[in-house]
Amino acid sequence: MIKQTGEVFVEYEKYAQRLDFYRKKQFTNQITGQGNLSFFDALEAENEDAREIRSVFPSPLRYQVCRKVHHSTVPRLEELVTRVYSELKDDYYPGEHVIAQISSDPDKRLPGIVRDKITFSPSINSVRHADNAPMSRYFVTVTHEHPSPVDTSDLLLDSKKLSRDRRTYSRSILRSFIRNIAYSENYKGAPWQVKPELVAEFRLPKEVPYYLTVQGIAEAKKTVKTEQPTTFYNYYSGPDNILHKQPPQQFAFHNTIIQPQPQVPFRPPPGGSGPPPFQQQQPNANFAPLMGGVPIVPVPAPPNGQFMPAPNRMAPPRPPPVPVQPRPPPIKYPIEDTDIPPRRNGKVRPQPKFLADDVPDGAPAPKDELGLQMKSVGSMLSVWQTLNVHAEVYILDSFTLDDFIEALAYPGDAYDCQLLTEIHCALLKLLIDEQGDILVHSENFSEWDVVSGRADSQSSKSPSPARSETPPARRTRSKVSSKDTEITPTKPVQPRLTNRASELLSEFDWKDHLARRDFQDGKWQAIVVGVLRQIPKTSFKKPTCDQILAHLVPSDMEPELDTVREQYDSLDINLRIAILDTLKSYTLATEPLREYMANCNANMTTIRNQKIVQQRERKELLKKLGGLEQQRKIEQGKQLSHSPQPEANGDVSMSGITEPDANGEDEKEGTSPNHGRKLRKSNARKRKFVEDEQTRLEREKREREEAERAKFRALLGEIEKTNAAIKACEDEIKKYDEELRENQCQQLRPLGSDRFCNQYWWLERWGMPLGGLPTSSTAEYNYVSGRLWIQGPPELSKDLIQPNPAEEERMKLERGYTMKERRNEEEGSIQLSNPDQWGYYDNPEDVQKLLDWLDDRGHRELKLKKELSNWQDQIVEYMVNWKTHLADVEKEKAAGADDEKRMQTRQKATNSENDAARYWCLRWENSYAVDELGHLHSEEPPKKGKKTKGKKR
Repeated sequence: MIKQTGEVFVEYEKYAQRLDFYRKKQFTNQITGQGNLSFFDALEAENEDAREIRSVFPSPLRYQVCRKVHHSTVPRLEELVTRVYSELKDDYYPGEHVIAQISSDPDKRLPGIVRDKITFSPSINSVRHADNAPMSRYFVTVTHEHPSPVDTSDLLLDSKKLSRDRRTYSRSILRSFIRNIAYSENYKGAPWQVKPELVAEFRLPKEVPYYLTVQGIAEAKKTVKTEQPTTFYNYYSGPDNILHKQPPQQFAFHNTIIQPQPQVPFRPPPGGSGPPPFQQQQPNANFAPLMGGVPIVPVPAPPNGQFMPAPNRMAPPRPPPVPVQPRPPPIKYPIEDTDIPPRRNGKVRPQPKFLADDVPDGAPAPKDELGLQMKSVGSMLSVWQTLNVHAEVYILDSFTLDDFIEALAYPGDAYDCQLLTEIHCALLKLLIDEQGDILVHSENFSEWDVVSGRADSQSSKSPSPARSETPPARRTRSKVSSKDTEITPTKPVQPRLTNRASELLSEFDWKDHLARRDFQDGKWQAIVVGVLRQIPKTSFKKPTCDQILAHLVPSDMEPELDTVREQYDSLDINLRIAILDTLKSYTLATEPLREYMANCNANMTTIRNQKIVQQRERKELLKKLGGLEQQRKIEQGKQLSHSPQPEANGDVSMSGITEPDANGEDEKEGTSPNHGRKLRKSNARKRKFVEDEQTRLEREKREREEAERAKFRALLGEIEKTNAAIKACEDEIKKYDEELRENQCQQLRPLGSDRFCNQYWWLERWGMPLGGLPTSSTAEYNYVSGRLWIQGPPELSKDLIQPNPAEEERMKLERGYTMKERRNEEEGSIQLSNPDQWGYYDNPEDVQKLLDWLDDRGHRELKLKKELSNWQDQIVEYMVNWKTHLADVEKEKAAGADDEKRMQTRQKATNSENDAARYWCLRWENSYAVDELGHLHSEEPPKKGKKTKGKKR
């Protein structure tokens, strides 16, 4: 059972499906409009906001707002809020707290309560027109600020002197209140309805009027009558017909001349009644010339001189109304992206750039040709992302994508490029440990010894000769024996030798050198040859591995370590990527990498629990803050009522008590000194008593006000502390979100797909710091990729974006365009056709154009636009950092080229110095391995007695 909805399930699967649906973050808070919430969070937030709104909203206005909203047909919420707000703007009701202006000074306002309301009818003049609109007067009880025996007074004010407190009544508060109390059904013309509990409380009509229901609106549309056809009868019988205002003898209809006959009194025959029948008259030939030869058709006139419509001239009956087809239901978005018609607003997807030389049709070639093929770009990005995400397992510093590409294309000695050498050695060290045990959990690697032994034994054995004995004789119906036929022996076909890897490995034990971590002097290149020899023949990588081996250990060169080292330096960039991709795929099945992923999963579980604790604490603090804010509003109103009034001249009167004149008293009472002395003493005692009493009252009032101010200051301090605690919780939640992102290393997921199934990737999104490791040698670059990647559609979506001819014809007939025409219109000249094609965006303007191009009415582009909007700021930030770094690189390369020319002129430059000026990848250093291991991967580890302990990062 789900408590929040009261649903009861008898099957667990349906219960789980329903619960998963409620937990999806696709619901919206109806009161505040906040989205991206689960059902339970939205319900809880709505209840909390509803309680807050109902506590703040003035009680006397609740009935008035409900009465004006209930069964209102204003379609949009904003229009309804505007209408209700304008109607209640200058109208006040008894019991409502207002702010009154009691003098001509607009700044002098006092709080008060409306006690009663008097409405006067409009005045009507002599012509029964209203001269003035109806007006209202209000009895308002105003609370004065200065102390007096009576702190309140009743005033009669109009609406111009009154106003409401914006803290309790404003347009936004009214909008939230209407969202809370009212709803409307999902059909055109549906009225607003107040919630049932408020309908019962204020005794509003419960049932919706029939003409506002779905059936009533549908019947009203069906019964709408069109205008009647304009016929003579309809015109004649109309109230504005001019024929009723003139005698019938003066009319001529078209070319007809009416000849009235003389009026003869009608006398009915004996026994008869009624007028005689009309008689047809012959046309008068004398009038024919006057009409230009047009025949005249005389119209007989009835004897009573009145024209009445003949029975046979009545308008024909109207045909029955054609039944109107019901309108199709409105489309509920989102839907399939390709089913949405194109907007045709002129917006085209921004054109991507490419790294590979074999770019798609219509795309410009890259500025620097590296010999990189399009099919190798995906493998290159996968290797780069894997090495950076699992840098702790491989013990590698993070490195930028530009350095990685530059290292792959480095033409010099591989040992001069530390990045290239360290990557190979780090990958190889995960295959076999120092004891010589294979760490790869794979069927292919479990048979390494068998495969290598079988290959060597087969190469050493001589081919078996063909069988030369003749088969036994067999008679046929033609009695021909097979003995008469001699069988000649066939020679076996020798396979063409393309490489000499077996000869190299017969003298070089690559597993022993790998276990001893001996990578110097071309040994790690020879170990790579040994690993590639283990690829089974059934693998799809076998042809590529044979091509690599044919280059590293060619058949026309001696199989030596120096040969392999020199041949690797001239290896094609695509084959280097293939080597790293093969090694990477094997390392993903090793025990250290699996343990690392398991630890990341455990860390994510712990981090999620800590995040939940912070979220609960933040929720409690927000609840506490709401109560403190309500208390602050109350205390703030008290502070406003206790604020002192400034005196006009700065003098302070002693409560209106003036000191009596002693001389006057003596003259009045007499000349006796004793009597005057007694009177002065009694007056002094009375004055002192009054002054003491007044001083005590003022002191108590000051103490009371000071205590209230201290309480208010303490309340403000508590609110400030609560806000600081909420800010600390939010910072902790953001930190946990960042840790969850960096620990998400199990699977790299794309941002989403567009309408044509192209996938978009931001490689820094999961498993790594956005700017790389802060302790790496390239941390000052402050970026790692700086690109938004786009990949072509997968093979599974080929039927959707490349339909067959029959489907294209059907689409052309139904929609007016084909998929190819739509792609040309919306994607432009550059289109990706398969998942092996990769492009990228490196300008922030292109990211914004892509967001504008996406249509959130489709399923795929809705998710893509949401994710891209969430990560847009980070993507743009690191794109700008990448652009800044490239500008610095170009400047230093230009300066280095000038220095190189000068150094070459003086003959003091070496090859390594020149390469360091041109290739920035040579500046990368594996400081992580030095700190952890005490040496680089390519260096032989020190002996156990002399092993140094690496620093912990």
